Order: sequence, then C-alpha cells, then structure tokens
Amino acid sequence: MAVVITPIENREQWKAVRRGVVGASEAGALVGVHEWQTYFGLWAKKSGKIPDDAEDSPAMERGREMESVAINVIRKRFPHLNLTVPHEHYADREFGLGATPDLLADDPERGGGVIQIKSVHPSIFRHTWLGDTDIVTPPLRIVIQALMEAELTGSSWAAVAALVVDHGIDLHMIDVPMHLGIVEKIKTEALRFWEMVFSGREPDPDYARDGELIRAMLKRDDGSEIDLSGVNELPELLAQREKATALAKQYEEEAKTINAHLLHLLGDAARGHFNGGYISAKTVNRAPYEVKATSYRQLRVVRDREWRSA
Repeated sequence: MAVVITPIENREQWKAVRRGVVGASEAGALVGVHEWQTYFGLWAKKSGKIPDDAEDSPAMERGREMESVAINVIRKRFPHLNLTVPHEHYADREFGLGATPDLLADDPERGGGVIQIKSVHPSIFRHTWLGDTDIVTPPLRIVIQALMEAELTGSSWAAVAALVVDHGIDLHMIDVPMHLGIVEKIKTEALRFWEMVFSGREPDPDYARDGELIRAMLKRDDGSEIDLSGVNELPELLAQREKATALAKQYEEEAKTINAHLLHLLGDAARGHFNGGYISAKTVNRAPYEVKATSYRQLRVVRDREWRSA
C-alpha cells in the first residue's frame, strides 16, 4: 500500500484533496452503515452532482471546536501517551481512500496508534452509544473510520475518544479491535464505487433517504419529453402515490378537526393546563415580507380517463 501524505495548508486546499478519495468518515456509506450519508449521496458528491459542503455544517464546526478540549482531557487522563496532532491528509490512491486523523498517539507498550475524537451530545450518547447497557459502543461507521485511519497511518492500534459535555466534561476512551476483514471489505467496495463514478453509472437511490437529494439534483427541467410506457413498476408506483396522497389528505383533515376542537376548548385563553402538560394557542402577528425568488419542480400526475377506469 502506497500512502500519499499531504500537508494541510488551509481548509480549501484540504477539501480539494478530499474530493478525490472516500474519506474515513464517509467509508461507512460504502457498506450501508452511515447514519446520514447514503451510497447514492456519496456517489453524487464524488461525481460532482452536488457540492461537497457537508464539512461546513454546524455539527461539524462544533466537533472541530471541541477537539482541543478533548485533546487536553486525554493528555491529563492518559499521561503515558505521547500525543501528536497531525496536520496532514493520508491517501491510498490505489483504492481511492483517505483520512485526516484527529490524533496520533505513541503507547510505550502498544506502539503507534490513532485516536478518533467525537463530540457527542449527552442524549445521543445515552441513546446511541449506550442504549440499554453500560458498555460504551461507538456506532459502526465510527468504528470503520478509526480502522481506516489506523490502516492509512500504519498504526498498530486504534481508539475512539467520545467527549460528552453536560454539567461536566466526560471522556470515554474506547479501544477499537483491529479487524482486517472490515478493512479489506472497505477497500473492495471502494474499488467498485470509484469504477461506478468514473464510468458514469448511477447507483440505485434509497428513495426514502435520498428524496431531498434527488430534488436538489433535479430541480430544473430541460423542456424535453420522454416515454415512460415501458417502465414496468410505474402502475404500482402511481397506485401507491394515490393511496398515500389520499391518506395524507385524510389525516390532514382529521388534524384540522382536532385542532378546531382544542381551540374551542381553550376559548380566548392563551394556554390551558391538563394533567401532564398544557395546550397553548398564542396569537402570532406576522409582518409583511418579500419572498425571495426560488425555483422548484412541481410534480403532478394526470391520468387519461380510459386508464383511470381500467
């Protein structure tokens, strides 16, 4: 494995380097275990169909700002570790994989290792990392991230440091077992992924998760017309759409009816208490405003009478 190490000069240069690889933080999408990044979404990003701006999200900014806090805590609680904050990007061009490790650590007994830092909200930590047990278990995508960072940096061990800030600062250091099978699986899937990107072949979307992405990619029509008569699944899709639309309308009407009943119970009161909570209906005064110009695709289904009565 020939790893290319690129010093990070600035954020824009770093983002440009990352575009040509599947990052360790993205690798879970290759095997369908990423919470918010789908395979189709990763393909769209690496194919240039959508901008690669996910790293500028508020959650990612929070994680970056909390890294220094986590490193200080690690230094205090694990003084035997010789820590190095790398400012480098590691890439294996053969497989199109890359990583920007948070922290490298030299252990007198285990040798060189890599530590992936995660700033975790207390409620998410309890629900996702702990669940019904007292054993802290990182999500699988984070395990894969740590393993790929260890692989690319030539580390002999890997760990995840979960920083949980609530009333105090709590840090959980979780060792990640070195699993060669997972690493090889990611490499194999990365080769398949990049072959799809370079050939221009589009993977099947997960329509439940990729709906907003598809709308963003296809927000403008080109004025053309195509023949969909040969799409075998279309009649079933249209039937499902009619059923879903009817149910949505039914539930919307039921919600309006219930809201009217609740408002009548409140009368002129702004809030009404009951055992376990309250209902409020405060007056909202909205100032006039000018709506910014936008464009979107309005999806409609128009059926011929013959088709509808068949």
